[in-house]
Amino acid sequence: MMQTINSFYQNNSDDIIPPDSPSDNTIIIKNTKIKSATGLDSISNKILKKLPIITMIKLCYLINKVLELKYFPDSWKTATIIPILKLGKDPTNPESYRPISLLSTLSKIGIYNLK
Repeated sequence: MMQTINSFYQNNSDDIIPPDSPSDNTIIIKNTKIKSATGLDSISNKILKKLPIITMIKLCYLINKVLELKYFPDSWKTATIIPILKLGKDPTNPESYRPISLLSTLSKIGIYNLK
């Protein structure tokens, strides 16, 4: 994730980022999986899918400001790492786990807008 953010800002330091519309963000949110785990902000995709239009407009404004100011909030860069036991592996061995990082849903929307 940090590579995506850093490369975007390095490659587009002087470029103007076109603003997204609320309908762009609505499409992004509608395409998210409803059962995805939440990040530190505890905002679920299910909640985002049920946002009223006025809140969607404000969310769009927030994401456009993030892109305009080229400032990705620290809380959006922070992930919770959850170890998941691999099938058939010894639970007492640390190498038997694979890490899963849980990012903020808003972070995922912001990253999608960078692409």
